[in-house]
Amino acid sequence: MIREAKKPLEIRREAAQLARLWADEREATGDPEGASEMRALAGQIARIRLTRPASAAEAS
Repeated sequence: MIREAKKPLEIRREAAQLARLWADEREATGDPEGASEMRALAGQIARIRLTRPASAAEAS
């Protein structure tokens, strides 16, 4: 049986969640700087726009 493709929102949510999990792992292993970087990455992933610009002028 073929699985339905994931929606972009689901993929973005999973990617941000993975980054937060990696941050927790880094924190647990004594790497607070790495954890901070991964939390920042999770925040950036969560802010990725999932809509296309209406025109090419908006894309740049």
